[in-house]
Amino acid sequence: MFNHTKKLEVLKSISSGLLCMRKIKFAILLLSVLTMALSQAQSLEQAFEKALQFHYTQKDSAYHYYEIVIALAKQQNDKEAEILGLTYLLNANNNYYDLEGQSQNIRRADSLVKNTPGIDSISMGLYFKDNLFFEKGSYQYKLKNYGLAESNFYDYYEKLKSIPDAELTRVEIDMISALLSYLGLCYRHSGKYEEAEIYFKKDIDWVRTYQDSIPEWQSTVFNTKKLLSQVYEVQGRYEWANQLLKEALQFYRSRLEDPRQKNNFTSTFILLSENLIEQHHYAEALEVLNSNQGLIDGENTFSKEVSVLYGEVFTGLKDYNKAEGFYQNALNGFKTYRSNKPHEDVAGVLAKMAKMAL
Repeated sequence: MFNHTKKLEVLKSISSGLLCMRKIKFAILLLSVLTMALSQAQSLEQAFEKALQFHYTQKDSAYHYYEIVIALAKQQNDKEAEILGLTYLLNANNNYYDLEGQSQNIRRADSLVKNTPGIDSISMGLYFKDNLFFEKGSYQYKLKNYGLAESNFYDYYEKLKSIPDAELTRVEIDMISALLSYLGLCYRHSGKYEEAEIYFKKDIDWVRTYQDSIPEWQSTVFNTKKLLSQVYEVQGRYEWANQLLKEALQFYRSRLEDPRQKNNFTSTFILLSENLIEQHHYAEALEVLNSNQGLIDGENTFSKEVSVLYGEVFTGLKDYNKAEGFYQNALNGFKTYRSNKPHEDVAGVLAKMAKMAL
């Protein structure tokens, strides 16, 4: 896209070919034009590199530099650069859960696709066009419009599945996994639990089959198993749910040195504890909490939720003094977190304390 070498070679050939004085004026003019083009390309590339630096850390700065990339690309009629800039900008919208920005940039992407003849022949053009299905599905999913989300995800899934498996790229294989997972989530949130189970199982089988093409495939499998466990939980199939969560918990526990897995670990033992409490298996729930909560620090995002679970366990074991202590810890934590303003988290703990006192 940013072919500096080729432009430099042109400049060198011009320089070495100036044998006649009458060519100097023309050469200087051409040199000026090419130098300007090279400078623009450098500016475009520099803006893109700046945007990447801020992609995950500073929303406004990332947006600013991606807009510079897009503006420069339009000036140079560089459709490839424009597509790349808008692709990364949409990804940043997703990272920052910026629904307004995502909606606006989906419209821009739609317009770019419709007004770019031969977009399929441009590098990343076909991917960009097809990925709009995913962007639209993701946007509708966040708005909880699960029917519209499912429609977009399914259209993209059908398009990719029409490609012979042997011809799929790594990106397409990974995308099929993401689409299967999202379809399962759409069905789960719509109360279609049998369909959700089918798609989560399809995702697990797909990832195992194409594990060499999917980054961190094991993590993907266990994340999907967690989602499937929640379907089983809603259906009252607690033993099946517990088994999947125990498998996932063991996997995440072995990878606690990876900060990205720490929240997965914590959320998994919380889900497992909740299931056991729901089944009135209080002693087993206490064992799960005791053997895992020490592996997270006191400032962990989930520490308040863990205190609530301890309160529920000790209430079930009829050790009301301990239960009250944990509920009080949770209450103080939620009040601080919510700046002492009324919130359902605070009300929920107060309700549990009141019920225990009856």
